[in-house]
Amino acid sequence: MAYRAGLDRVLIVNRSFAQILTGQAKGFDIALSEITITDERKRVVNFTEPYFSSDQGILVKAGTKVDKNNIKQMRLATELATTMLQFILDRIQPVQQPMVFASPAPMYAALATGQVDAVLYDTPNVLARAKASDGKLVVVGRYDIGEKWGGLVNKDSPNLAVFNELIENFKKDGTLQNLTNRYLTPDLGMDPAKLPVFTP
Repeated sequence: MAYRAGLDRVLIVNRSFAQILTGQAKGFDIALSEITITDERKRVVNFTEPYFSSDQGILVKAGTKVDKNNIKQMRLATELATTMLQFILDRIQPVQQPMVFASPAPMYAALATGQVDAVLYDTPNVLARAKASDGKLVVVGRYDIGEKWGGLVNKDSPNLAVFNELIENFKKDGTLQNLTNRYLTPDLGMDPAKLPVFTP
């Protein structure tokens, strides 16, 4: 994006995910962090055109049997302030309240130590985690909930139109697909579309 915009460098800064979503984070031009576009979030921040269609994968220890019924009996985990948390509560309706974590690392640690039975999180993220686990973790399916990721800018940003133009050009000229083929698919170990789709 920087190259296409004529910039000679990019400065990466870390900001709280929760603060970004509420428009309270400052000192950045665009946030790119698997952020799902929702109407509620649009009230306080602006989103670019979507650049990725996402769904939610189900990560468990190898050998764990999961189906759309017994998942309701499991101890589920997801990340704070994500769309998946509300989906779990409204649609899956597990017997136990899901455990909620401020970031992915402790969530994955809870699965590894047996504190939870399954992590429900962005499919590319859990596929990458499974691939890096040497067979200890597997993604058994996904919920297709029609989510799309976009770049996020604060309401006072003057750059939204520029970012939208860049993303549209990436789509048209094949840049997004080339980046996916080169970086994303090898890291995931499989095509996410081939995972079984669960219905609540």
